[in-house]
This record gives sequence, C-alpha cells and structure tokens, in this order.
Amino acid sequence: MGRFCVKYPRPKELDTRRAHGDSFTRMEKHSTKECPKSQGYTCCSECGSEGYFFKDCRTEIKKCMHCNGPHSCRAMRCPVRKAEQKRKQERSRQVKEDLSTSFVQATQTATNPHSVPIGIAAADSTTINFVRRVDKT
Repeated sequence: MGRFCVKYPRPKELDTRRAHGDSFTRMEKHSTKECPKSQGYTCCSECGSEGYFFKDCRTEIKKCMHCNGPHSCRAMRCPVRKAEQKRKQERSRQVKEDLSTSFVQATQTATNPHSVPIGIAAADSTTINFVRRVDKT
C-alpha cells in the first residue's frame, strides 16, 4: 500500500480562510507522488508544523488544522472531518444510485424498446399506451 498525502493549507492561509468564514480545509487524499505541492514540501499532520512528517514529530501537543482542536488532523473525532466524511459518503451513495437507475433504464430499453421509461408516470395507472417504433426502409 502506497503513502498518501492529505492536503492542508499553511497556517496563515488557514487563518485567512477562517476570517472569511471557511473553517474547513480540503481533505483531498492523493498519493505522495501526485501531490501538487513541490516534492520537498512536508507538513506534520499531528502538530501542523512544516518541515517534517508525523513520524518525526517530537511534540506532545496536537493541533488540528481543521478545527484547531487538541487532536491530530487525522483524528476521526474531529467534528469537521466527520462532517466531510458524511458528505462524501452521501455523495458516493447518490452517484451509485444514479448509476444504478441509469443501468436499469438502459437494460429495460434494450430488452423491451416499447416499454415506458422509469420515472414517467402514466396518466391513468390502468391504461398505458405504447408507442410502436417504425423503421423506415
């Protein structure tokens, strides 16, 4: 399993975001090789200091870059991180639901070209009019 980089803004940028009402920093996960920061950029996810990774952190004081709480940026107890994870799960569920519906529609149309598409309600539930497809020769 490869290493992953979590993108956090610099402390000054974070203070600017908070001053403008944006308390959440983007929690993008990407491989270290694909990190948009320069290859030499390092940031500790335990204390938020630049210049080293969490494995080399010597301080006992934790500081979350998301909420300034006394925990690591990676802690699941962070309320900001929990909210973001919930948002991502909901988005993923919605995408899966949309793909599933699209697949059902595509399958239904391919199997029976005269069927009524999903999501279209008939005017009278007892009577459904089918349109016959006529190919021109």
